[in-house]
Amino acid sequence: MRRFPSIRQWTLFGLLLIAVILIVTGTNRQTKAQEGPKETFQIMALSTATSPVVDSATGAVRLNRTRNEIWGSVHVTDLNPNSAFTLWAAVFNRPEECTTNPAGPVHCSAADFVPVPNPARASAFNIGAFVTDDSGTANVNVHIRAGTPPDGAFVLWGAGGLFDNGVTPGLHPGNGFGAEVHVVIRAHGVIIPAAITAQLSTFNGGCPPNACGNIQVAPFPSVQP
Repeated sequence: MRRFPSIRQWTLFGLLLIAVILIVTGTNRQTKAQEGPKETFQIMALSTATSPVVDSATGAVRLNRTRNEIWGSVHVTDLNPNSAFTLWAAVFNRPEECTTNPAGPVHCSAADFVPVPNPARASAFNIGAFVTDDSGTANVNVHIRAGTPPDGAFVLWGAGGLFDNGVTPGLHPGNGFGAEVHVVIRAHGVIIPAAITAQLSTFNGGCPPNACGNIQVAPFPSVQP
């Protein structure tokens, strides 16, 4: 004779199933809390960088971060017209090791590139470029993946770069939220047709005869919870 589960057995099974669901749900919530946000947004006004080049500008930089990628957009006006500019990322993978301003939200500066070995794991490299028209306005998108910069990208600070501090250049894998990132605009003067590729890809392209210099910077603190 076939036996069917009793009401008590069904009740026990139901309670067990509910307990399992609660455990799994709680574990998932705890894991997500430990992982932190999937994406964050920041925006910073551009400020004047120390430079002998005078080029007034007004604008801001927007950053969206994930664990392994950073997308940015630069919006700037009042630049010198018909001129060339490069964009640079200064990435401090361990900003807590910077000595410039350890108590502030922005810990790091150019001084933190120099030490060898480098506790801040700092590097700087080219992430883009643009030219202005008669209005002196530019809107540009940039993208930084975790890992070393693309082959051919100019590395200013970092292993194999113009200044070698022993640090593998780039955003370290998994550190999209933890890194402090400074986006820098560098001026290369009026467009020189014969030198335009250098003006849009290297640190001193077009200089001389033009005068190059960092003119604007947007420093972004880390967003680690």
